[in-house]
Amino acid sequence: MAIKLHYHPLSTFSRRVRVALAEKQIPHELVVVDMPARRHREEPYLSLNPYGRVPTLEEDGFVLYESTAILNYSKQRGQARRWRRPTRAAGRWSTCI
Repeated sequence: MAIKLHYHPLSTFSRRVRVALAEKQIPHELVVVDMPARRHREEPYLSLNPYGRVPTLEEDGFVLYESTAILNYSKQRGQARRWRRPTRAAGRWSTCI
């Protein structure tokens, strides 16, 4: 799996990124950052995210932090997939989103 998401389960910023990745069905590996033990303020995490916050996304050497940037990236990455709306019995919904 190429994407790693460093997160903490109680972080609302991490949660919104996890939801977006799940909705777009982008495969990823979750890496829990032990924030109560202050691991987010130590190396090697600070080399990924100099602010020492979660979430941080890592993909083949490319690193993104800040949830808004990660959401924008996942939006662009998810656009490669075409989703269809559910087909109704009357056949009215058959266009791509």
